[in-house]
Formats: sequence, C-alpha cells, structure tokens
Amino acid sequence: MKMYRIAHLPPELEKLCDFFEAKYPGLSLAVYENEFRVYIQEIRFPPDMQSQGFGTEVVEKVKEYATKVGKPISLHPEPEPRKKKKLFDFYKDRGFVHNKGRKTDYRLTEPFARTMYWKPPGVV
Repeated sequence: MKMYRIAHLPPELEKLCDFFEAKYPGLSLAVYENEFRVYIQEIRFPPDMQSQGFGTEVVEKVKEYATKVGKPISLHPEPEPRKKKKLFDFYKDRGFVHNKGRKTDYRLTEPFARTMYWKPPGVV
C-alpha cells in the first residue's frame, strides 16, 4: 500500500521507499527525513510476509541511508495487541535503544510516545 509522502522527501529516500514497496507488494512503509533525523513512521508487512527477514532488510537499508546522510533514526514502535515485546526486541536486536534514562536524547524524543533511536557511528 502506497503511503502518503511529504513533498520534500529527498530523492534517494523516495527511491528507497519505492524500491521496497515494489519488491514487497502489500508493504506499508513510511520513512521521512528532516534536518535532524530520519524517522521511521511505519514498516508493516501483511501477516503472510512477516518473520521472513524482510523487515530486517528494510531497517538495514534505512540505517545505511542514515549513515550516508549522518543522521540518527528515530521511531515510535506501535505494536499490535500481544506483540509488544516482539516488536521492541526486533528493534533492539538491530541496535536501537529506548530513548529514556541516561540515553535520553531530547532532540529525538516525543512527549506522548515511547521513542527508540539508532545513531550511526560518529553521530552524537
């Protein structure tokens, strides 16, 4: 499913989203970028495409993009019922950390949502 995209999405990021949406019909993907961060709003595969490594592939390519542009990635995991731990573990296994406690980065946090982030090497 094609997601609404903001008009000023960088061409390389737009191309990446188009590539994955064409490769995986039924994928709902929304990734944005502003001057401070890359933001993953949604990566949602149909049930029959889940747990096959496709989400990992998408996240790793977004991480490559973020490294190239020198920006952190932030996201607000919104799990389906009874899948909270699995979703948080998915992102944790890919290097994301909860944005709380000593690791809080107030540039990446949102007031009403649990935030996780990943920073490329050398990005503070």
